[in-house]
Amino acid sequence: PLSPHSGLSGWRPHSDTLHLLIKEHRERNKVTPTLETKLCQKFCFCYEKLPLMMKIEVFEEVLNITTGEDLALILYQRSPSAEVWFERRKNYILSHAVMSMVGYILGLGDRHPSNIMMDRKTGNLIHCDFGECFDVSRDREKYPEKVPFRLTRMMQKAMEVTGIHGTYTMTCNDVMEVLRNNENSILAVLETFVYDPLINWRLVEDYEVDGHGRQIQVNIPDIIPFVIMSLQQYSYSNLGNLHNFLEKI
Repeated sequence: PLSPHSGLSGWRPHSDTLHLLIKEHRERNKVTPTLETKLCQKFCFCYEKLPLMMKIEVFEEVLNITTGEDLALILYQRSPSAEVWFERRKNYILSHAVMSMVGYILGLGDRHPSNIMMDRKTGNLIHCDFGECFDVSRDREKYPEKVPFRLTRMMQKAMEVTGIHGTYTMTCNDVMEVLRNNENSILAVLETFVYDPLINWRLVEDYEVDGHGRQIQVNIPDIIPFVIMSLQQYSYSNLGNLHNFLEKI
């Protein structure tokens, strides 16, 4: 943003959202785009009103009767050769691992399929809409988020044969190590958010004036200890067993 009423936007060429890619793939194969949702409602028309454990039971039953391989097939079927497919899949895994760790450090939420794009030529994932950072999405009144980043069954099945226990985990380790080694630089950049008058976080409304007469949002300084905690929460030795952390989410 350049002012409260103007800003700059960028255009990402030859990229589509995961939602659009999956929707087109399913329609091409005569499959309902919202198959899982409709199956949940078929098993129980009042699914949204069920207790949590019953919701999980219905959801797991739906997972058992669906494949969740749409994203993997999109990468495979749209590649002109095995070499291109292998390269695109590698790029997909690497870019997903990088943004998983960066998003975790920043508390980036609202990672639904329409906020994640894929480059059709390279397979790289590109994230958009960073309006919910520093875990503000966890404080939503409706549908608060409980996971640090998106790692659904469909995204895992698009990875290599070892799933998350291979390139993805090793890349997460490397990215987290780089982030920790550059902690001071990251915090210096994020400190600008404390005093940036153009930032208007959705769940923060209170303001105060600092000693220099600058208007700041009173809850925003919490982002500094939040990022520090995220960087230091898991020691590097524990991160070597990242799959234990990934299994928990």
